[in-house]
Amino acid sequence: MRIDITSLCFGFKITKENDSGTPAWATSIGQAPKGVCYIETSRPGLDNLVYGMMYNAHSDFSELKVRGIPGIEKKEEPRGDRERMMFSVFKRVFVNGKLVDGWYTLTYERENTESHKNRIHICYAKYITYKGHSNKETLRNMAQVLECTEDACWFVTDISVVDQTELHFTAIVVNPYKNEVYSSSQVRKQVWEALVPDLHVPNVINPTYRPYITAAKSKPFLLLAGISGTGKSRIVRELARACWDMDSEEYSAQNLRNFEIVQVKPNWHDSSELIGYVSRVGVKPSFVAGDFLKFVAKAWENPDIPHFLCLDEMNLAPVEQYFAEYLSVIESRRRHEDGTVKTDPILKKNKEDWYRVLTDELTTSGELRMQFLNEGITLPENLIVVGTVNMDETTFSFSRKVLDRAMTIEMNKVDLTSGLANRFEPIGKLSCAELVGTKVEGVDVYEENREVCDTVIAYLQAVNDCLDGTPFKIGYRTRNESLLYVVNNLPYRNDGEEEGVVIARALDEITNMKILPRIEGDETKVSREFLASLGDTIANGLEKVSGKKYADHTASDNDTVLSISMAKLTEMTIRLGMGYTSFWS
Repeated sequence: MRIDITSLCFGFKITKENDSGTPAWATSIGQAPKGVCYIETSRPGLDNLVYGMMYNAHSDFSELKVRGIPGIEKKEEPRGDRERMMFSVFKRVFVNGKLVDGWYTLTYERENTESHKNRIHICYAKYITYKGHSNKETLRNMAQVLECTEDACWFVTDISVVDQTELHFTAIVVNPYKNEVYSSSQVRKQVWEALVPDLHVPNVINPTYRPYITAAKSKPFLLLAGISGTGKSRIVRELARACWDMDSEEYSAQNLRNFEIVQVKPNWHDSSELIGYVSRVGVKPSFVAGDFLKFVAKAWENPDIPHFLCLDEMNLAPVEQYFAEYLSVIESRRRHEDGTVKTDPILKKNKEDWYRVLTDELTTSGELRMQFLNEGITLPENLIVVGTVNMDETTFSFSRKVLDRAMTIEMNKVDLTSGLANRFEPIGKLSCAELVGTKVEGVDVYEENREVCDTVIAYLQAVNDCLDGTPFKIGYRTRNESLLYVVNNLPYRNDGEEEGVVIARALDEITNMKILPRIEGDETKVSREFLASLGDTIANGLEKVSGKKYADHTASDNDTVLSISMAKLTEMTIRLGMGYTSFWS
């Protein structure tokens, strides 16, 4: 389980007054206000650690001492803020793969403070002792194994369990001979983070939500399509919620500051409801700002927090008409030399008084107001637009212009048991690093990932050859977004999983997101032979990348993988029997 690098650390001094940088000695793994057992399952390695603790759990609390005070089963400590619910003893301890002399005790504790009621911790503090075997002594022996002196500076980044019985620590040595001195705990953390380059690898989320997150990072414009009642708008809200700490007031709020839902109306035929319009009623012209423009300004004011705008029932009106400005501006995203991503303005700067008044109304930040006055109102990097889509006789279909600009994710599966154990979706903590892409074109990722990108291009070329002679061929936009999506998925690699499998999974998903939604028509445009040929091309391409066989259904043997794009093609082939087919159910 990944732990904060300042939670279990030794051998440092902080010179800043009232800033000791004291280690936390524990990791919070979840909080449930009503006492329901909730664990942040998205934390990598946590489940394995908890299972290991259960396997090595002890019941003789009388032999447990914390800070020298004998433990009593399920009794709170004298300070009254922690209740020890379980403790586990490991008699085989390793650091960086080397065996350490000593035992180590972990405790499973519940906090009872008013602000953090029922928060669960795994405590690995040095002051825990069981039957005379102290964590402090084992930690001292760890330092010796790491070839450190008593004054050495070192810290732990990961605690894990192997074969249910072995407790493994991953440690980084900063200085093996003496203490390190830092001006503040923040400076210390920055220096230490630089020693662990993969510390913030975004493989820290519930894998169920990986496609949504990596799709948003590849292109911040998503379409969630499916039958009514499958939780499309809910998932957008929960992604926004996951951007806040679980113990914060914002996390449990109904109206999240970084979430806005706008119900699309059937009578929308221009952008006045979303962006706004100039009103000439009155003495002077004034601009009436729409919800979309107001939310854009809010996202600009909070650049470190991803902001989600949900357009509910997006296709109740023609998207190309009421969202024309956004569809155009989203394609102007470019990465600049300083690493920032900028767009053309969605509302151009204007010298008239109404524009100056509008900037005053949109923000209280003088710096941001000057930016709006000088550059116009552009799209911020941290804005993610998600449209929910129900395809039926009451809605409009999407043109290829819209589909080309969006990442389409289908949500037709329903698990009637989900959402009953937890009030909120167990996504895990998300930040800009997971959701906001600073690379927006193929050229931004090609040189650093040449071999992977060439694999993607070869697959796309084979698919495009199959699409030759049809109006469904893909162009540079789809190529770029496919490269971004595959590269953004590379860090999400399960233990023991080969890179080819990760690439093939992402290719299968991007095929379903970007290529298949373009295909529609009757038998004069789409034939069974064409769909079968496309399915064979996809299967052969994925097998070439991963070495595994792919099929449109779950196979009985372990070597065959279910392909979501091949399954969709089978569905489209069946639908063609009724005279017309499309991606949409």
